[in-house]
Formats: sequence, C-alpha cells, structure tokens
Amino acid sequence: MRVIVTLAIAIAFVAVWSLGSVILFGYRIEVFPIAAALLMASLMLVYGHRRWLSLIIYTVSVTAFIYVVFGMLLRIPL
Repeated sequence: MRVIVTLAIAIAFVAVWSLGSVILFGYRIEVFPIAAALLMASLMLVYGHRRWLSLIIYTVSVTAFIYVVFGMLLRIPL
C-alpha cells in the first residue's frame, strides 16, 4: 500500500512542479519550494514519522537548502 501511495505522491509532485510558477494576487510564486516541502512532509508521514516539530523543521530546512544551492548558487532552473 505504501508503494502505491508513494507513486501517487510522486506523480502529483511532478504534475505540480511542471507548472513552474503561478501568478497569485499579482505576485509570481515559485511552485518548487512549496511542492518539495509538501512532497517531503507527505512521504515522511506515509513512512511513519509522527513528530510534527521535527517534520516541519526538517522539511523547511531541506527544501531551503535545495532551493538555495541549486536555484540560486548553481542557477539550475527548478
């Protein structure tokens, strides 16, 4: 069952990530950081992580690290 849920989450992540950016209330919002954070949080919940504080801290820190290193420093389009 976890494999099917993981596959569904991964497909949803790719579908949302393909949007690139969204204009909301006149502001351009990058979709990748939001999608990556939701991907990590949902996968951690599926595989048994239950402590909310560590889930939030880990998700935000890893997403920020990936965005800063690849999006800003290496200038790889996410």
